[in-house]
Amino acid sequence: MKPHPRNEKCGNEDEPIDSEMFHNPSCDTTLKNLDEATQTGIAETNAVMDTLPDIRGDNSTSLPALPNEIWLKIFNSLSHGDLLQVKLVCKYWLELAQAPELRRRSKLVITTQNVKDICDFIKRQDFKCESVVIDEEGRGFSSVDREILLTVFKHLGSDVVQLKLYQLSSLSMLSSLLPNLEELNLLDIYPQKGVLVNFNKFPNLKSLLMDGDDGDGKTQMQLFSGFYQMSGIRLEALTLNVGRFAASCLAALALHASSLRCLKLKIDFDISRDSILQPQLEETLKNFTQLEALYIKCHNGATARAILENLFKGNRLKTIALDFPYRDDDDVVENPDGRAGLLIYLSIDAQS
Repeated sequence: MKPHPRNEKCGNEDEPIDSEMFHNPSCDTTLKNLDEATQTGIAETNAVMDTLPDIRGDNSTSLPALPNEIWLKIFNSLSHGDLLQVKLVCKYWLELAQAPELRRRSKLVITTQNVKDICDFIKRQDFKCESVVIDEEGRGFSSVDREILLTVFKHLGSDVVQLKLYQLSSLSMLSSLLPNLEELNLLDIYPQKGVLVNFNKFPNLKSLLMDGDDGDGKTQMQLFSGFYQMSGIRLEALTLNVGRFAASCLAALALHASSLRCLKLKIDFDISRDSILQPQLEETLKNFTQLEALYIKCHNGATARAILENLFKGNRLKTIALDFPYRDDDDVVENPDGRAGLLIYLSIDAQS
């Protein structure tokens, strides 16, 4: 079984995954003593609050007068467990700690080893999490663990907006429990036979990260089949590997061209020399009317140039990032329309 590669994407993949509550067996605050630790945390927090200079000694305790932005920066450096304790200090901190930028920073990592502990915990606590990673560690869940996972998502599913997983069977099983899902990361999916994906189960989906290049292309075929059958969903961010099913991929990409704001493409061949695919790509590119950020990793500069030259002339692009391994005298990439304020990042690995 292949190891989990770490792929780049449009989104928050580079942010730290905070799963200390359930993922680290050596952590002092475990599920078994969480209640006691929470009470201890309240006492410690009160002790710290007593040392602050502007706290009054009467019953109406006040917090230091800091702007909300400063509090959010402070809270952003805390772990998920610390944020849970912050919410218990006062109503003001409770509201701040529930800010979307804080909720989505922390990720709940569910594995075959901790899924039962998580299930037991959410039965005792009013626990919510917007970002979840299901890491089956290459083995997959047993039938018993899959039932437990279902129970977990019956509690959490309606709050989850970001999901990353490694097995399509888990996505298929949980699809009806994720009504508010906005970002789906399938970059590191393991090959599985006979599993189909119905993306129409996620009506609020805005961002999709999809590779599926497993060597023989079976996973790509499964993913693109579901991708092409999307109806009523228009993505705003897409990460895509244009591989052996390039024609189907471009046809599906065309369905979302007018709504995409962020596009990351990986193209493994010189599309500029393909007399069938290049016209199809050129026609699709003309419909990218809302695109603001474009990331291209391709075979050579000629492919990158073919893409840039055929973009919609009135596009809203603010950032273009190019990455290709081969350089020759013809691989010259310039600002496609000479527009001021357009940032172009160029990464070339010159090979002798």
